[in-house]
Amino acid sequence: ATIILVSANILHLSAANWMPIGMLSSIPLDGMHEMQGDQPLDLDIPAVCQSLPGLTDQQKGVCTHVPETVESVPFGTKQGLVECEYQFRNELWNCSDNRDSRRIQQTIDRGSKETAFLYAITSAGVVHTIAKSCASGNLTECGCDNRGQGRSTPEGWKWGGCSDNLRYGVNFAKRFIDGPDKKSLKKSGELRNLMNLHNNKAGRMALSRLMLMKCRCHGVSGSCEFKTCWR
Repeated sequence: ATIILVSANILHLSAANWMPIGMLSSIPLDGMHEMQGDQPLDLDIPAVCQSLPGLTDQQKGVCTHVPETVESVPFGTKQGLVECEYQFRNELWNCSDNRDSRRIQQTIDRGSKETAFLYAITSAGVVHTIAKSCASGNLTECGCDNRGQGRSTPEGWKWGGCSDNLRYGVNFAKRFIDGPDKKSLKKSGELRNLMNLHNNKAGRMALSRLMLMKCRCHGVSGSCEFKTCWR
């Protein structure tokens, strides 16, 4: 099935979106604390949750539960923007807006086909970053995707290794990234929110379909009597 990115030229909408969080990727946590002024920190809430402005109540709840994962959001957003610039490197619009937070915010607000792609690729970037961080042990809140571990297949190989935890990344994105638009859509029914949700999902679907399977042979003297595979 073809993944379609939807765009709509909708102006003057103040639809909530999560992407400005990604614009903070170059600001250390200490710097973000300073942005809060003299407002005291609540010691019962993780610092990252208080440092990111504009979180909805649902996002704050997710952040309190998995703060390490939330810290990965700006890095994943940045990864998506870098990939966007690479994909459009030979085009008139080359996604270089990511170097200027004001310009990229204008692109986000415009509701164009470029906006649609930005939502899709940054959503995919967040999921990819989190999925790999889970598998590499950089996050204590998740681990490898062990579904099917040790199971044999009709082709004669077994699932093994440490697969990137795509399921965790997608589930997180549905709660944290989609949260603001779901809330606004339920409240106002704005088309822009529906568009954002569609493009977030499109990015995640594309990532799922593009994941590569890696295998390792096992046997005497380098033979491949059986092999284990992971994604």
